[in-house]
Amino acid sequence: MRLVRRAGSGRICQVSPVTVENARPDPPQAPRAAVFAGRPPVLTAEAAGGSVRLRAPRPTDIDAIMAACVETEAVKWTAVPHPYTRADAEYFVGDYSAGRWERGEAAVFALADAQDAYVGSMELRITARDPAVGDVGYLVAAPARGRGYAPAALRAMCAWGFEALGLARIEWWAYVGNDSSRRVVEKAGFTIEGLCRSAMAHRGERHDAWFGALLPGDLAVGRPGGMGTG
Repeated sequence: MRLVRRAGSGRICQVSPVTVENARPDPPQAPRAAVFAGRPPVLTAEAAGGSVRLRAPRPTDIDAIMAACVETEAVKWTAVPHPYTRADAEYFVGDYSAGRWERGEAAVFALADAQDAYVGSMELRITARDPAVGDVGYLVAAPARGRGYAPAALRAMCAWGFEALGLARIEWWAYVGNDSSRRVVEKAGFTIEGLCRSAMAHRGERHDAWFGALLPGDLAVGRPGGMGTG
């Protein structure tokens, strides 16, 4: 809490936590705003199955996105609309991805293989409760699973989030039983921190949830999958 005098009014105002006119934003909002004012980055990582790029989704990805999002495991473990239609894929590529970036809410990436073919989606979202905390979501298309794309891409995206967005903590949440998602974050260096009972709603039911987190120092531990920008 602090007290300020409004210019020309002689009045003392209590400010907590709202800022007043001309006040400098606390970091990391100021440099983060400059990031979101530009174009989304292109990140690269090396996985066991080859290189993977994180880039903005494109209209040419729509058919592959549709195929990935109607697959049984995607419907069971993620929040993709069900049934999933072409209009949903078009919205994801257009208004959703671009809109969240423009509003400074999230970075939404398509995962692309060495031939630039769509193999999945991944996003880093800024949490509403704390702008220094992010959380992640991802989906790997069934034909591309088992190649190490997700852990490598996740480390690259989180490294960018710590460096470019100034995040202090990146969280992961998943329904209990989503073992493949848990393996991805553990390979990427996340620490599983616990279980929350009946914490998440999914298709009309409440589910227990696992949660974990990655801190900037966790990336210092040597694991496969480096980061580059393009």
